[in-house]
Amino acid sequence: MLEFNYGEDDKILHQTQIFTSLYDDIREYDSTCQEWDKYNNCLTWNMVSEVRKDDTIIDTSTAIVYNKFEYYE
Repeated sequence: MLEFNYGEDDKILHQTQIFTSLYDDIREYDSTCQEWDKYNNCLTWNMVSEVRKDDTIIDTSTAIVYNKFEYYE
């Protein structure tokens, strides 16, 4: 499942991705956008990931994800 939340200006503010891995645990990635380009694509995401098994959190980590877009006219 991939869910997006948008602001009033149609910029993506937050995305959540949840899936079950090969190890029967649940992995959730919550990302909040911090910076956009002139086309409203997110350039910098603050991400928190959690791995849960049997309703117990077994791992949490954070990352900053940088995107680069190239546009051609």
